[in-house]
Amino acid sequence: MRVAPTATVGDVVSVRGTMPGAARRRIVLQRLHSTRGWRTVARARVRRSERFRVRWRPERSGQTSLRVVLAGRRVSAAATAPVALVTIYRPALATYYGPGLWGNPTFCGQVLTPLLLGVAHRTLPCGTRVAILHQRRELIVAVVDRGPFHGDYDWDLTQATADVLGFTASGEIGYVRLR
Repeated sequence: MRVAPTATVGDVVSVRGTMPGAARRRIVLQRLHSTRGWRTVARARVRRSERFRVRWRPERSGQTSLRVVLAGRRVSAAATAPVALVTIYRPALATYYGPGLWGNPTFCGQVLTPLLLGVAHRTLPCGTRVAILHQRRELIVAVVDRGPFHGDYDWDLTQATADVLGFTASGEIGYVRLR
């Protein structure tokens, strides 16, 4: 089973693979729900070549486990199905800050330096960990400041965070709050 390890809410997630002996049989893509167990999110049919491709459009951000099983199989048969972990990011607008503000304290009590990895957000508590995605680069950082306070931006990246992600101007990022 092959699936990209990251996706964005609303984009199509494509899961591909082979299922020997299952030509023309129906399959289901299942997502692991935290309290309700495995739930079917998409259906497809295995090709004569025993290859499959099933597509799913996620509606929520977060880390989720996916598996593909034959439709109608009991739990014991599905228990051996390979599981893929996928992180679904929510799109947001971001900018970055730093030069001219270095040496000043952040809202969360740290000193803003050229090496400080973190983000500013208007409402998330200080220290909240978030994963940021930009141009297929991922970085896990903490909320270290308040902001942004202008435009329609949701996030301010520190200069160090922007540098690691290759973020050179204001624009779109993906984010997911981590537990």
